[in-house]
Amino acid sequence: MDVRMKSVNGLTMEIVSISAALWACAASNYVDEAKSDSTDRAQVANVEVVIEGERECRVLSFKGDNGLYGLMDEAGSIIVPPKFQNDVLFSYHDRPLESIYDRGIARAMVHDKWGFIDETGKFVIPPQFDDARSFTDGLARVKLNELNGYIDRSGQVVIAPQFIYCRQFSQGLAPAFDGKKWGYINKQGTWAIQPRFEYASTFHEDRASICLRGKKGYINAVGNIVVKPVYYWAGPFENGRATVCDDVRCGLIDKDGKVVRAFRAPEY
Repeated sequence: MDVRMKSVNGLTMEIVSISAALWACAASNYVDEAKSDSTDRAQVANVEVVIEGERECRVLSFKGDNGLYGLMDEAGSIIVPPKFQNDVLFSYHDRPLESIYDRGIARAMVHDKWGFIDETGKFVIPPQFDDARSFTDGLARVKLNELNGYIDRSGQVVIAPQFIYCRQFSQGLAPAFDGKKWGYINKQGTWAIQPRFEYASTFHEDRASICLRGKKGYINAVGNIVVKPVYYWAGPFENGRATVCDDVRCGLIDKDGKVVRAFRAPEY
């Protein structure tokens, strides 16, 4: 990762350039935390993405001298001066794992409250939430008074805050915790897969990692176990492959659990 300081329009800002290889590594090593929803994706500050061939106009985040974050275009022109308390991250679907995130909208915090902005920096959902996660599958998890629910892109509450813990929607399902076990709710807020897991992650490519009796495996979208829970760690599927680890070694499996890259000890 190349970190460099850059002066734009009189502001000194930190820009982080990350290679495609490092971005792939960061994405593939992203781990869903069962009971800590402090991040909903790999947090890479101020990413300047370069793609071979045709490029689209992108909005980048930068950190100002005041410690707050603003928005600029790729030419370095300021769109919004630094005023947000968080690094504002728009999704451009550079990796398959990023494809669950909705485009054109990003969470942003001012005055210790979370809302959502568009790429002009305008709040399209006013800051009012104690916490908020990125939009996925048309819905975003928000927290009010210590409970989590979901809103749509108009800001309308579609699932009232009622969960102590829950995660992002993908493929019409979201992991949620009933106080004892994890299961999956649908967009009406009812249980589509009954709570029975010690841990549950977001669906990627029709598979989600779950934990039973301290070991991780995978289920499909109707809740059937398709890869037995025998692993200590089970990552998200990307291009039909997922990284899994036993107590000392890691390897790659396909969506049926077949080993496609032999297990071996990590190299340090």
